[in-house]
Amino acid sequence: MRKPMTTAAAATSAALPAGSRDRRAMELVCLALALALLAIVVRIASIW
Repeated sequence: MRKPMTTAAAATSAALPAGSRDRRAMELVCLALALALLAIVVRIASIW
């Protein structure tokens, strides 16, 4: 059985701005792109 959310967690999730999920998604995409670029640079450096 699931535990009910605490009042602090409920207040925090209700207080999020409207675009916060979009911003979080954008941050994750940018992080993924940065990690992919780093992987490519390391791969090229290891071959060179």
